[in-house]
Amino acid sequence: MKVQILAIAVFINFILLTFNLLAQNVGINQTGAAPHSSALLDLNSTDKGFLITRVDTANIVSPAFGLMTLAPSDSCLYLYNGINWMGMGGGGNNCICNSNNFACNVPPLAGAITGITTHCPSLTGQIYSISAVPGASTYTWTVPTGWTITSGQGTTSITVTTGLLGQNGNITVTSTNNCGTSAQRTLAVNLLEIIGIRAKIGMYGGSAPAQNSVTLTFNQAYTGWTDMSCDNCYTCSGTGDNLIMTYSGSGACVAYNGMWRDYTFTTFPTSVNISMVGTGVHSYETNFYWLYSDGSISSQISTCNNTSPYYYTNWNESYSCSFSPVPNPCP
Repeated sequence: MKVQILAIAVFINFILLTFNLLAQNVGINQTGAAPHSSALLDLNSTDKGFLITRVDTANIVSPAFGLMTLAPSDSCLYLYNGINWMGMGGGGNNCICNSNNFACNVPPLAGAITGITTHCPSLTGQIYSISAVPGASTYTWTVPTGWTITSGQGTTSITVTTGLLGQNGNITVTSTNNCGTSAQRTLAVNLLEIIGIRAKIGMYGGSAPAQNSVTLTFNQAYTGWTDMSCDNCYTCSGTGDNLIMTYSGSGACVAYNGMWRDYTFTTFPTSVNISMVGTGVHSYETNFYWLYSDGSISSQISTCNNTSPYYYTNWNESYSCSFSPVPNPCP
């Protein structure tokens, strides 16, 4: 009996081997019909389908020319043309198929990134986003060195924590599908902090030696000062907390903010006393602005004057104003 079973097994293996060696094409069906002469493999069924491999193109190493797959990530059908994966349509919302040449469509450049461009250091919960890109299945974001993406990588919106002062740079995003990756969209961002106060004084002069002398007494000591601007009708002088504008032009010259001086602080003041002495001119109010680490300034934080916007010829007055609390420089 064992000899008979062995003989039968040998015979079957011989038949199968002969079939594999001699067959030019194969038909698989329920009727026994011969395969079509042009097909190496001819499948036919009245109640069953052909189940193609289901794997994302990114996971296939060194694909062969003509290889096909149904990508689970986007439910789209792809064919490898020897160079690129070509989209052939499918059931996903973003499947793209060019009926003329089955071209693989890389996602277009994303629209503008929305989000605040000027921040405080180490600020949490800042959101940057773009609109969805047609044909994209995922998104890749980058942030400047020192910044951190806390959530949203791979989507159209990320939440970040900003870096330290000086860690400026670009936020970027690209969109990707099985055909490739788009060009990079960028948004420049920078980090600021308040480092001091800019004071601006002004005067109206018509003849020499008209002069306006202003002395500022902050309730916190400043660590340094720098003159930033002087109107060309005047010479500017004085040191530290004393600002002096002297008329040096010809004819009437109005300079509402004719002299600028920046003061830096470690501890920020909340008030300032102002002493103004003038001769032969009108003096205008003293204006103050928060000074940021990049040299820019805030909107005006205080206008200091006593009872009127300006003071007339020959005066000696003192008054004070406050600027509290220190605002957050983030918009």
